[in-house]
Amino acid sequence: MNPHWEFEERDGYLYFHVSGHDSLPKAVKYWTILSEKCKEFGCKKVLFIEDCENQLSALEIYELCVLLPDLLKGLKVAFLDRVSGMDAENKFGENVAVNRGVNGQIFNNEADAVSWLQG
Repeated sequence: MNPHWEFEERDGYLYFHVSGHDSLPKAVKYWTILSEKCKEFGCKKVLFIEDCENQLSALEIYELCVLLPDLLKGLKVAFLDRVSGMDAENKFGENVAVNRGVNGQIFNNEADAVSWLQG
């Protein structure tokens, strides 16, 4: 099953939800689409919610996160993974991306993520 994404403009941010089966090429594609939608709608803040059946390996996470600074330049991104047990992998991805200039943070719940985006 390919990933499915949906998005909508919300109060001051773009809500972007992805679900389905993940892979590195698919992840690059949906992050690219997210970047394009932000430009299209003039959004500078994103709530990114991932709900994928499988997860990327540590190497794939690294390879993806190295690409994110170019895609997310000028954006503030709150990331929420609804699949439990991925805290260490998500924190690793956050560290890689933030160390390369991404303005992003991992959250465990949507309310905290939205509060951070709007703060």
